[in-house]
Amino acid sequence: MRTIPILFLLAALSAGVSAQHRLVIIGSSTAGGTGAKPLDSSWARRLDHYYRVEKKLVDTSYILAVGGYPSYKGMPSRYVPPPGRDWPDTAVNISKALRVLDNLPLPANGVVIINYPSNGYDHYSMDEILFTLQTMYDSVTAKGHRCFITTTIPRTDKAFRPSAVKRKMALIRDSILHRFGSSHTLNFYDGFFNPADSSVPDAIAAGDHIHFNNAGHRAVFEKVLAKNVLGPELPVQLPNFQGSLQSKTVQLQWTASLHDPKAGFLLLRSTDNKAFDTIARIPANKNLTASPYSFTDAQPAPGNNRYRLLIRQGSEYIRSRDLTIQNPEPGIQVLHLNWQAAPQQLALSVNAARDYQLTCTILFPSGIAWQQLKRSVKKGDNQLQLPGSLLPAGHYLLQLQYGQEQTLLLPFTK
Repeated sequence: MRTIPILFLLAALSAGVSAQHRLVIIGSSTAGGTGAKPLDSSWARRLDHYYRVEKKLVDTSYILAVGGYPSYKGMPSRYVPPPGRDWPDTAVNISKALRVLDNLPLPANGVVIINYPSNGYDHYSMDEILFTLQTMYDSVTAKGHRCFITTTIPRTDKAFRPSAVKRKMALIRDSILHRFGSSHTLNFYDGFFNPADSSVPDAIAAGDHIHFNNAGHRAVFEKVLAKNVLGPELPVQLPNFQGSLQSKTVQLQWTASLHDPKAGFLLLRSTDNKAFDTIARIPANKNLTASPYSFTDAQPAPGNNRYRLLIRQGSEYIRSRDLTIQNPEPGIQVLHLNWQAAPQQLALSVNAARDYQLTCTILFPSGIAWQQLKRSVKKGDNQLQLPGSLLPAGHYLLQLQYGQEQTLLLPFTK
């Protein structure tokens, strides 16, 4: 059943609001308050009451939650999902959340909590789960607002009862904590499950093997409160993190206004959209006013290079939005290609800019595949052989696919 998004409006801002914060919670039934009776006992409504009514730190709160919704429903409005996945719901998605945060002072006077803890996770891949959460997170932080991602929750209804699925839910929790860091996550798993069977403990269970009761919602509320999601102002603003490819190098620039003279930057790069490596440590200027910074990546990888700044704040780091720069240089160069009669095989010499997994496909001129093989190459020179004793005499194409959708197409004759 569809849950109607709930909008709380403060009747008069003149009653002494001390900050122009707004809070948005998007997600599914846990965010909507399922299991809490009355609904005002839910963790989200308790949070609204605390910040808006008791502390008067928030002038407006929005709860955009629909029971049963998976994370794809929260994706930006223009996102086109892969086949078999849900389309975004523009009434309650991340684009809607950002619209209600328009015209707020920056940085970070808007706070978004993203709470999609389980729906679809029994059969979604890990990559697509993290992709949807990352996309929503980046959409929020790119606008200068705070964003918090909640972990999975324990769940033991039918689809989530198998041991493999229980282990997967714990792994998703760990992946969320690792990817977004403790500063930007809310752990709704640890302390909310029975180690014997990964179920919700009876004392906080609503009885449906999925949701929390009033006591559980209160415990979640207290965990969110302890995180202090409104928090202190960010010590660094990054209004223009940008870059471009120039003469086979990537030039990166940003401007930072520092409130902590000990702040500094870590510049990270990913060449597979998964793992990030630190490529530079950049100290902050001593000047506390807005200052320009730049860095040259002299050796970008072929294909997409994804850059991320981490700004040191005490013992923790604040993350910038990610920036992707495409390097059109090929990662594979074929130095030699010929058909060998004995043994009957296609032999090729390739030079690789880094380690790759190759998909080698022999195609008829019409584009129909005759044979497809997987090969691994190491950085540097490599010798490959592709067997083809049953290949009829004629003209063919060899297609090499590698990296992030990089492709080479080479003709040969048997």
